[in-house]
Amino acid sequence: LFLIVGFLYRVATISGGSATWGMRIMSIEFRDQRGEHFDTSQAFMHTLGYTVSMSVFPLQLISIAMMLFTERGQGLTDMLLGTVAINRRA
Repeated sequence: LFLIVGFLYRVATISGGSATWGMRIMSIEFRDQRGEHFDTSQAFMHTLGYTVSMSVFPLQLISIAMMLFTERGQGLTDMLLGTVAINRRA
């Protein structure tokens, strides 16, 4: 139940404004390859990728390493989808 509610929360909030409520408080949002906000399908795919990569320990380690060592600090899901998390413009 916790996994389902969390999954639905992430999809709904990310598709509504390209960020969860916590991300909005910290002025972070996701953008796609064209620099646009996520739509529902992108939010679903990003949440699915995030859930899988955080559930499988080796994938989680790979994602952490990618965030530390890639130029844009992208995790595994972001790299596969061509997305990025940015500081929201003022």
